[in-house]
Amino acid sequence: MILPAPFASDARGRALLVMARGTGRIEARHALRAVGLQVQTRSEPYGAVRAFAERPAELVVLSLADLGMTDTGFVRTLRRSNPHVRILLLVPDGTRELAVEAISAG
Repeated sequence: MILPAPFASDARGRALLVMARGTGRIEARHALRAVGLQVQTRSEPYGAVRAFAERPAELVVLSLADLGMTDTGFVRTLRRSNPHVRILLLVPDGTRELAVEAISAG
């Protein structure tokens, strides 16, 4: 369950899933829809920034593993555009440093 937060009314009930194409993305999209969210998907972070700017979401689910991310600028950009957006990081084993950096970024 997603708890209420100060979002723009047009962001309520929406999620942005940023994950490479594949089975995991399909399953994640189905899980988000199952809890009543409208889901928009993007397979790369900076395309997701554009999508988020055009259609805000209250939750962003970001897979660091699938995207091979080494830069957390994406998280900082999202946080600057909406400091109240919830970001759920999906972090692979062995990337603790990147996860800490992403959390520190926003």
